[in-house]
Amino acid sequence: MAILALGPFSLADDCHAPRYAKGRIYEESPRSALLNISIPPNDFTPAKLICLAEHFRKEYQGRGEIVISIFDRRDAARNAAPMSEWNKHRAEYNSHQHAAYYYDESKEQEEITLYPASPDGGLKQTIPLPVKAVPECRFQIDRRCLLMLDQADYPWEARKGKISGLVSLRATMGASGTLHDVTVTNAESDSASSQRLLAKAAKVNLKSWRFEAGSHDVPLRITYTYKLLNSPTFERDVEVQLSLPNDVVVMANPAN
Repeated sequence: MAILALGPFSLADDCHAPRYAKGRIYEESPRSALLNISIPPNDFTPAKLICLAEHFRKEYQGRGEIVISIFDRRDAARNAAPMSEWNKHRAEYNSHQHAAYYYDESKEQEEITLYPASPDGGLKQTIPLPVKAVPECRFQIDRRCLLMLDQADYPWEARKGKISGLVSLRATMGASGTLHDVTVTNAESDSASSQRLLAKAAKVNLKSWRFEAGSHDVPLRITYTYKLLNSPTFERDVEVQLSLPNDVVVMANPAN
């Protein structure tokens, strides 16, 4: 395979771009390439995405603009849509986007962005390219990258009832990167029903986490803190902060 050298980090024997499938194509012209693709879930690591970016610079050499949205499912890559075509059905597909590659020759800008919870999830890591070495994942445990998770939810009933609290869980990160044995170890809120409501939401979310594959199991202890705040600065309906390896903070305004 020919090597395209774009900087200190280049396609070499130890850098193999993931296999991908093209989905929806918005434009493939001599000037621009704008499209969706899908790759296997385990390939959303910084190292593999950087290799993929270099592959696309080679495939679309000479284009002034390259924008590639990267999904974890083929049907999502085919059916996801820009905001101009937004609807509830499209939103489900768009939630499967976990990375994007962007190149603009006129701005001299090139980057890969990782979205573990989707572009609307508020969790992201942008890697300017080219790089001298592969950067560490922003969200990781035991040096294994958190590749994807569902957007954490603040239950509507809890927001309406002005319920806050915390939920502690334990789980095991398997060698494949998925979590098993997810168990609630403690829940604190103002009533038993409130505890059950928050515990269910936390357990459902933690089960969706997927990490980079590894050679061994890793025990996890995670605490979800649910906070209600009267904040006009929230950009989203629900804000989530991850402070790994142990803490998740889910914030929202009370429901009217």
